[in-house]
Amino acid sequence: MPSMDEATEASPLIPVGDADRQEPVYSHANDSEWTREGMQTAGLAAIFILLFSVADVFRYFSTLQLLELGVCHEQYTAANPDVPKQAGENTPGDFCGSPGVQQYVADLRGYLVALEALVGLFLTLPYGLLVNRFGERLVAGLSLLGVSLACAWILLVSFSKSALPIWTAVLAPLFQVIGGGSPVLYSVLYSIAAKHIPDSSRSLCYSFFSGAQAVTEIGAVNIAAFFLEKKLEYMPLVLTFPVCIICLLTLFFMRPKKVAKTARGCESGNSDEERKLELGSLLKGAHAVVEICQNPNVLILLAIFPITKLIDTIYAVMLQYIPRRFGLSFATSSRLSSIPSLESFLVLVAIIPLMKHIAETKFHIAFRKVDIYIVRYGFLVMSFSCLIMASSTTLIAFMLGLSAFSFGSGARPVLQSILTDMVDRDKIAVLYTLMAVGDALVSATGSLIIHHSFAIAIGWENLLWLGLPFFIGAACYFYAFVGAGLVRHTALSRKSNLDSDSN
Repeated sequence: MPSMDEATEASPLIPVGDADRQEPVYSHANDSEWTREGMQTAGLAAIFILLFSVADVFRYFSTLQLLELGVCHEQYTAANPDVPKQAGENTPGDFCGSPGVQQYVADLRGYLVALEALVGLFLTLPYGLLVNRFGERLVAGLSLLGVSLACAWILLVSFSKSALPIWTAVLAPLFQVIGGGSPVLYSVLYSIAAKHIPDSSRSLCYSFFSGAQAVTEIGAVNIAAFFLEKKLEYMPLVLTFPVCIICLLTLFFMRPKKVAKTARGCESGNSDEERKLELGSLLKGAHAVVEICQNPNVLILLAIFPITKLIDTIYAVMLQYIPRRFGLSFATSSRLSSIPSLESFLVLVAIIPLMKHIAETKFHIAFRKVDIYIVRYGFLVMSFSCLIMASSTTLIAFMLGLSAFSFGSGARPVLQSILTDMVDRDKIAVLYTLMAVGDALVSATGSLIIHHSFAIAIGWENLLWLGLPFFIGAACYFYAFVGAGLVRHTALSRKSNLDSDSN
């Protein structure tokens, strides 16, 4: 952390501080008790996350449908040059479902998600450094601006089919260079919230965050599906702009917590020294990353944490898989995707809290041990569920696999809580930056591999191979299950880390 006489809201995602390893000075007042300010800030962060989730769903479903319609229109007019452009707007459904069109759509969707993830991958660290100078709220506001400009570009390409080829819509994530996009935004918001939540309550709070996010997405998905059925594919994208404005207003009322400084930082008050530290902030940030990764248990969990992000790619390919495999419309597939959101809500808000309560009160099992079991077997459930979805020949069997898949949705928030509890409070922002980088890396590579594998499978005659993306997902989740099994629950706390360091 930077040496300052007075802490400000400019808590860095990558800290600036003394290169020597110093033991942080902590105030443990908030480790076990809620404060009024903490509840207010955590509540505002939760509201922001829910609102942005609505905007994410709107822009996601609208973009996918506009891409498919744009590709269909473009290839239809190219194959039928004598057809007037106005008539080309209403292309036959059989043509849009042809393998050539669907393969191109799958590739474009993969490129779009991968480019967005790469933007986040390369900009998470630089924007983490900017947080130190400009503050968390300003960086989050810039992220909202970048997302809004990306939506505006997709609308422009969709309304300018004759002037701009549809593939240029894939360039929309480049506008998220402003603010770093969703990875930076979520990293900042969860970092703000984490500093206000007591350690023993964090996994439950993250579960409630994710559960509320899931039930919010149910409503957002059905609203988006309603517009798609009414042939108003652009409306969800348009509605993203007012939702982002409300997010900005919510951000204005947040008060990020003042974090503790290191012992040496408390003694230093020289502004010239602070400027020198800022100039060397990248090296200091790298040093902080090395300190975190010196714990092998943290390193293992950081290696498997990005696998939880693969759930987004699985859901994305599912929206194209269901129409192709079972002959349903995109709007109907969108509505079906709200079913796992409802199940995730029940898992995160009801089942996991009940399991934790019974295990901790009746059987007196340590909450960290309960958490690692939830993560470990959540990955195993998702692995077997992917195998069921991949081999399903009927829609009912596929939905049963999808329902089982949702029961592993608690792995991500609980694992995030475990990792948060394993590092010092002044390194939480660094940890979340590493998580965001890992998420972006897996989103980029996973999206390219899974969407392209689906595009290849479309060209094969055997329909069973359409489930190839789910086979890949099953292998990834099994790898995460094995990785989680290598970590013992006794290593899941800051105290154990300090003990190991002293030894």
